[in-house]
Amino acid sequence: MDKYLLLIFVPRKEALAAVNKIDSDIVSTQTRVVLTTVLFSIGTIVGVLLIGLWISNIIARPVQKLTNLANQITRNATKKDLLEGITFDATLTQDDEIGDLTRSFSNLVETLKKEKEAKES
Repeated sequence: MDKYLLLIFVPRKEALAAVNKIDSDIVSTQTRVVLTTVLFSIGTIVGVLLIGLWISNIIARPVQKLTNLANQITRNATKKDLLEGITFDATLTQDDEIGDLTRSFSNLVETLKKEKEAKES
């Protein structure tokens, strides 16, 4: 049986120094993880938005040009020459449904021009 008792007094700050260091490291690591996650998320959102804008521009640009061409023809409907000043942008030929529509519209305009020229001859 032990008859001796040994008491040691250590200041609280010194006794908890290792625990405080570990706690500080954990908080620092959590902060870095949160910051990295936020930055990655913002980067992903910006990237997705830019890709979405790019894709929508690829789809919308030819449709907008066809709409403008149709509006030009509509404005000319009251004129003697329906196709006066109508030009077709050949750069709109894509290999999809929009490209098919563009080619069909181009063929329509060219056919109307040829028929007009044939009538005038």
